Amino acid sequence: MGNSKKDVQAIVVEGYAPLDEPSRMAIVPQLVIPGRPYTGEPLTPRSAGFAVERALAERELAAAKAADAADEAFEAQRSARAEANAVADYARAASRRAAAIAAEASDFQTAQQEAAAAKASAAAAEAAATEASRAAQLASRKAAISAGFVAASAGSFQVVSSSRTVETFATEAEALHSAAERWWPWILYHEQRGCFTEVAHGGIGLPLAHVGIRRHVSDVMSARINLVMTPRGR
Repeated sequence: MGNSKKDVQAIVVEGYAPLDEPSRMAIVPQLVIPGRPYTGEPLTPRSAGFAVERALAERELAAAKAADAADEAFEAQRSARAEANAVADYARAASRRAAAIAAEASDFQTAQQEAAAAKASAAAAEAAATEASRAAQLASRKAAISAGFVAASAGSFQVVSSSRTVETFATEAEALHSAAERWWPWILYHEQRGCFTEVAHGGIGLPLAHVGIRRHVSDVMSARINLVMTPRGR
């Protein structure tokens, strides 16, 4: 091939720590036997569209979970209000009884103490209802934030090679481990909602090979955008 052994083993990964973090040792590339058949899914506007549809489905699922959490919070708030109303009704009844006792009893001081206790009970019930409402609102807010995190973290890591093929991985570590075994030019992208963000690149070959990969990915994303923006029926 005309390349030295040191050049063949070089894998360029810019801005990222070694995969084996505890031992601080980078993975030694294992070269693929030349001529071995390479399989991969062609990177086309349709495959990019599938990624967009998957991200939309995950966002809808997260929204449904957030709606369920909001419904549960609303039910908890309504139950707390019902309990607070029952306590308030009991407190008002006790206050009325205390007033009747005060009117009939000769010891007005005792009746006055019972009325004060009833007012304190009503105030405590109102404070409990306020606290329950605040807790329900906080639970609903946490559910919305959690759903937002789920939607934001959706995506996958894809290794695109100079042969215009792509392999998809769930984690960045898996993608880098697979890419380290290649000797031809490759670029690792983080795919999210059909958009490809470059993470790392490597392989042995002309710099123009990486330029060709980037141009191909850019063309695929542009074609996907045009496909989405084109009105139906045209």
